[in-house]
Amino acid sequence: MSLLEIACLVTCAGLSLAGAAVAFIVLTEGRYLGKSLVRWLYDRLAGALAASEDTARWDAFLRAVPIASQERMLDVGTAAGHLPLAVAGKPGFQGHVVGLDWSLPLIQRAQQQVRDQGLAGHTAFLVADARDPLPFALAPFDTVFCLGVLDALPQPEERLADLARLTRPGGRLVLSLSRRIRLADRDYAWFRRHLATLGFRSVERHGWTRLYDLVTARR
Repeated sequence: MSLLEIACLVTCAGLSLAGAAVAFIVLTEGRYLGKSLVRWLYDRLAGALAASEDTARWDAFLRAVPIASQERMLDVGTAAGHLPLAVAGKPGFQGHVVGLDWSLPLIQRAQQQVRDQGLAGHTAFLVADARDPLPFALAPFDTVFCLGVLDALPQPEERLADLARLTRPGGRLVLSLSRRIRLADRDYAWFRRHLATLGFRSVERHGWTRLYDLVTARR
């Protein structure tokens, strides 16, 4: 589940003013009140996030973004790891998917699912903060996903450049674009402009869910 969907969940479930305050904190990743507060909220919501995912949305995602059987992939902001688990569980998949999230409780839940489903050979989960340079060498991945995260991060140009750094020549970058809420001028034109600067071509926009479109680009 993305940050935007977390905010919507909290807003609908709680009192209007309290829910709006929490939604603001989550959507801005604590940039105005300190990220330790949003990290605390995010960890407290770990159980709800892990249980609320809809398998159908990942089926729709994999139809929009076909995955080759040998790909090496990275999912930045993986939450409870639903996308890597969906990819690794595809019949015939022989690649490897790494999921990163800043929440230790969510990563631990994802690691338990790996053990339960027998996917250790194809999936790994690590704790890492998407605000920081990601802990990999240059361009090791065929596909890099970043869904429901970049819209809310400060210094998005730096974060996008770091995602590009991890995408091999000829590889893909797959990003989400919020349809309803933007905290900065990060529309499709923004993505096209910055992706072109980073050496990506064939930038395309695809429908996905009622909250998000997908932006895909080939390096």
